[in-house]
Amino acid sequence: MRWKIFNNRSLVPAPWRHLAGGPELWCFNPALLRITGGWLLVYRIVFADQRRRLAACLLDEDQEVIEGSQVALSDHIRFPQGPSLSDRATNWFADPRIYAVGGRWVVHFNSGWHVPRNHQFLVPINPATLLPLEVAREIKLVTPRQNLEKNWVFLGSDFDRVVYAPDPHTIAMRVREDQCSLLYAVADEVETGAVSRTGPGQLRGGAPPVRRGDTYYSFCHFISDIKGAIDYQAAVYRFQATPPFNPLPEGAAILDLLPPAGMQRLLPKLNPAVGQVIYPSAAVFLDSHWHLACGLNDEYCAVVSLTESYVDQVLARRGP
Repeated sequence: MRWKIFNNRSLVPAPWRHLAGGPELWCFNPALLRITGGWLLVYRIVFADQRRRLAACLLDEDQEVIEGSQVALSDHIRFPQGPSLSDRATNWFADPRIYAVGGRWVVHFNSGWHVPRNHQFLVPINPATLLPLEVAREIKLVTPRQNLEKNWVFLGSDFDRVVYAPDPHTIAMRVREDQCSLLYAVADEVETGAVSRTGPGQLRGGAPPVRRGDTYYSFCHFISDIKGAIDYQAAVYRFQATPPFNPLPEGAAILDLLPPAGMQRLLPKLNPAVGQVIYPSAAVFLDSHWHLACGLNDEYCAVVSLTESYVDQVLARRGP
């Protein structure tokens, strides 16, 4: 197991460096994509003003930040004029994911936790500039939804299917789209073992699933309430790569990801109810290793590299 912990200040785009003069600087929940000659990183960033922003940068082959590539992504995201969206919906940016679609990249993000409901969006970005190519389109359900939804992950790169939730494992299908939105309907729920049985808690979304042969690997997070604090742990489960996308009988397994010694919380908690956080938000399979981009304690961006055999052994211990 190898950890890469990013220096928060190395991730700050030039237009925002005037905001980073003090100690309060949180960078976390990164999305990661393998690209020609290196990597793309998209991440949440919070300064003392507490606004939630999204930034992006390029990494070299060794996952070092390429200076000058940092982009203040959320400053450039625009929304359709038609829908009635609140200021919160269009100015609070959370939990990016990234997808490669043909010759461009698409960022998926949400508007955090607010009432009466939050929103999720997709926006394509230009690989040359890392800036949006179009307005952001909202992704919505035509069937009843929860007020808070922020853990959808898409299958493949055409956005026809989405894992609506892993607990129970639920697939939604795209039913139509227009200039402002993409609309989905939830298919029949499948409840055949995708829920972790390691203790009380709930499995929630995380990284976009990665197909390996005839199965998808889904790296996500497991939340549990321990002594009044909500902890986030990394987890993984597998499901079939063809309809009806049934989860495998082994169910989900907790990954024992312990950050390097000395990685302690240095800043005030953004969410007082949260304890320890390891939040996988991207997974890349390369050279017999899984590279998981994670948020640590809502404070750091990290990439942890695990061998393929380790992940498969953890799942095998769960058994059918």
